[in-house]
Amino acid sequence: MGISEPMTAWEFACVMGELEAHPQGAIEAEKMHFQDDGNRWWFSQRTHVVGYAARIAYEAEKAKKSPKTARDVWNGLRRPEPRMWVIEALGLIRDSDRESLLDEFRQIPHGTGRGKKHAPHRKFLKKRYPWDEIEAAAKAKYIELEATDNARYPRESRRQC
Repeated sequence: MGISEPMTAWEFACVMGELEAHPQGAIEAEKMHFQDDGNRWWFSQRTHVVGYAARIAYEAEKAKKSPKTARDVWNGLRRPEPRMWVIEALGLIRDSDRESLLDEFRQIPHGTGRGKKHAPHRKFLKKRYPWDEIEAAAKAKYIELEATDNARYPRESRRQC
């Protein structure tokens, strides 16, 4: 099958659903920015990101719009917690760097104004982990998952519809 260029929102959702739900740095980021406005429907950032990615992919498809990309998903993640989770779950944060990263993250003051509260934290993560690096890690994981799936369920053994 292979992977799309650029990576689609569907492909991104598939990869995100296979990643660790509660890496330590993401837990700490969530404690710093816990979202509990009465609308919290998820139990992990993994569930949150997969649900969001699948929803925007489905809505674009249903409206017969051009397919959404993984970058569209990333850009739609306004809060820092899901971004931190994606970065860490993809393995981009080394264990040796986690504490210093979180210390820096804690020191960042919140922005002011509507829609600006988390902008400084997004900017911090964007500078340290550019999109191309995130997409490359997600694509590598997709290829790994696809190879594992093909080994587990060879194409010739699959029912043809």
